[in-house]
Amino acid sequence: MENNQLTTELIALEKKYWRAMQDHDLKTALELTDFPCLVTGSQGANLVDKETYTEMFESHKGSTMKVKFMNEPTVRLLNENIAAIAYEVHSDMKANGKEESLDAVDSSTWIRKNGTWRCAFHTETPLRRG
Repeated sequence: MENNQLTTELIALEKKYWRAMQDHDLKTALELTDFPCLVTGSQGANLVDKETYTEMFESHKGSTMKVKFMNEPTVRLLNENIAAIAYEVHSDMKANGKEESLDAVDSSTWIRKNGTWRCAFHTETPLRRG
């Protein structure tokens, strides 16, 4: 597969992952995740197994999230089966009657096993503006 085609595929998968989060689509999120998945963000660094991921995902039922990519993601192919993707994102969230907005830089590492790409690592770093 040509690099441009692979880059397009990986960006589409990253956006599909975000749609699954916004739509509370656990099935798709699980299909796109390689377990245990490493996740870092404002709540620390965690190696998350499928059961814990499902519990975390389900704990957000009733909340809403809208995500907007602020730039075209950058993809680096580390080898034929590992790729890193990075981009800026804006998200608006509402949970328990509280609204919150966040500008951040996100990155994911995708690995290909048996021809299928899955996210093995995701990190989110809030941007400080001004």
